[in-house]
Amino acid sequence: MEGSSSPTALYLPDSVEYPITIQRLNKPIGAQVNKTDALFTYSFKATKVDEPGEERQVRVWESPIEGQITKWELKVNQVIQSPT
Repeated sequence: MEGSSSPTALYLPDSVEYPITIQRLNKPIGAQVNKTDALFTYSFKATKVDEPGEERQVRVWESPIEGQITKWELKVNQVIQSPT
């Protein structure tokens, strides 16, 4: 994203339950973004500790900063295995 200075790359935190699948990019390239705006929607399989099996969960990742989206390095249906 780009604000008044050079672009800042954003990274998902280690706390996200990987692997995730990108479901939707909520903002187009060129969009102005405020802090906490939904950037993209993703899904993952959550394992419940007290129940066997997995359940698919859907979450939205919110922008930690404000600025302008200059490019996406994600695409819909992309599977991200880890934060690196």
